[in-house]
Amino acid sequence: MNIINDPLRIAIDAMQVGASPAGIGRYIIELIQAFDECVDDSTGVEITAYTSASSHALITWKPSRVKVVAIGGAGDTKRRIFKQQYVLPGMINGSADIIHYPDYLTAVRNTVRAVVTIHDVAFASDPRFYTRPQRILRKVMHPVALRSAETIVVDSHFTRRELLRYFPGVDQDKVRVVYLGISPAQVSSEAVRAELRARLRLPDRFILSVCTREPRKNLDRLLHAFGRCPELSDEHLVLVGGAGWGQDSLAVIKEYGPTLARRVIVTGYVSEPELAALYHMTSAFVYISLHEGFGLPPLEALSHGVPVVASDIPVLHEVIGDNALFVDPHDIDHIGAGLRTALDSHDWRGKFARRGQQHVQRYTWRQCATEMLSIYGEAAARNGN
Repeated sequence: MNIINDPLRIAIDAMQVGASPAGIGRYIIELIQAFDECVDDSTGVEITAYTSASSHALITWKPSRVKVVAIGGAGDTKRRIFKQQYVLPGMINGSADIIHYPDYLTAVRNTVRAVVTIHDVAFASDPRFYTRPQRILRKVMHPVALRSAETIVVDSHFTRRELLRYFPGVDQDKVRVVYLGISPAQVSSEAVRAELRARLRLPDRFILSVCTREPRKNLDRLLHAFGRCPELSDEHLVLVGGAGWGQDSLAVIKEYGPTLARRVIVTGYVSEPELAALYHMTSAFVYISLHEGFGLPPLEALSHGVPVVASDIPVLHEVIGDNALFVDPHDIDHIGAGLRTALDSHDWRGKFARRGQQHVQRYTWRQCATEMLSIYGEAAARNGN
C-alpha cells in the first residue's frame, strides 16, 4: 500500500548500535533489517539509518533498500549525545520528512517531525534502577522527547499506562503500542554446541539466564536461590550478559564460596550462534527481572521450546501470557521452588514448550516494522508532508 503520493523519507538515529549490540542496539538492528525486507517501491518509503563508526553490525551489512550512513566517531554516550544534538539535525535538514529516535534521547531542536520510542519509564517508577547521572539525564530528556514527538511509541500496554501515569500531561492519542518482535529460533550446529560445551565446561543440565548484570535484573536473588535453596544444591546456572552498573551481582557468589562458584558459569557477551546453542542445550530459562518495558529474552527462550520461569509482574504476563511459570521475584524460596518444578515436572515442561512455541509466533520484527511504517506515514500526513 502506498502510504503517501511522494516518497516518505525516514531518518533513523542508529547511533546506539555499538561493537557488541544488546538492548536498544539490538532493537535498532532488528528493526532496520525488517525494514530492508518489507520496504520496496510500492511502499513509497526511503529509509536512511545514521550510525557511528563503531557500529560494525550495520556498517559491514549491505542492505538492499535501507541506506546506512556512518557519521564518524565512537559510540560512547557523551559523543553520541553531541552528534545527536548538533550533528544529526543538520545532516537531515531538508533530506528527511520524519526522524525516528529509537530511545528516549531526542534532539532538543529537531529540523523535522519526530517519532520516539520509549521502552520504559522505570527511572520514574523506581529510581533505584538507575545511577544518579542516569536519573538526571532521563528526568531532563524524557519531557523533551514527550513534548517534541509527533508520535510516542511504547513496547507494551503496561508501559503506556506507566508513561501516562507519571507524565499525565501527555496527549493519550499520541501514545501508540507496537510490540517488539523476535527472530526465528536459530538451529544451532552440533559443532558449535560441542565447542561451547567444552570451552565453558558445561554440565549435561543447566539453567540459563540472559541479561545485563544491573540492579533491576534481580540476579542477586537468583544467585542467593542457588546458594541457599536445598532443591538447587546440585544444579548449575549459566549467566549470559555483560556487567552493567552498581555492585556486580557476582559478589553474591563469594558469600557462598566454592560450593556456589563451581555451579555458576559466567559467559559474558556471546555471539548469536552461541546463544542459540545455549538455548538448545539448556533445561530451563529464568528471567526474574523486577521491571521491564517488554521482555524479549523469555520469548526467545520460548521460541526454542525451553520452559521459562519468569517474574510475576504485569508486563511479563502481558507479553508471555500463561506460557511460563511465574514466581515472586522478591521471594528467594519461591524462585528456588519454581526452578525445581521447571526442571522436574515433565508434563509441565512438555505442555509449556509446545504452547510457548505457538505463542511467540505473534511477535515478528516484520509486523513491528509494518506498524512503524504506518505510524511514520500518519505522522507525515498530519503535517502535510
